[in-house]
Amino acid sequence: MACLFSFSSFAQTIKISGTVKNSTSGEGVPAVSVTVKGTSAGVYTNSNGAFSINVAKLPVTLVFSSIGYEAQEVAVSSENQNLD
Repeated sequence: MACLFSFSSFAQTIKISGTVKNSTSGEGVPAVSVTVKGTSAGVYTNSNGAFSINVAKLPVTLVFSSIGYEAQEVAVSSENQNLD
């Protein structure tokens, strides 16, 4: 007698998105590096400053860096957190 079991494991990911804006002009900043601190996961903002990155769990710290700007860290503890 043979029994077959199939187990599927789907890793749940959390999508974090937002927009990087220039504090003076309010315009989106393109090509900003957005990385998850302590990991190799990262993306760049698009031409309008928008980004989207998937993480395995919260909380995380996102590190924003770009040439000509001081790097900034932002703690993210909620999926619905405003990241503009």
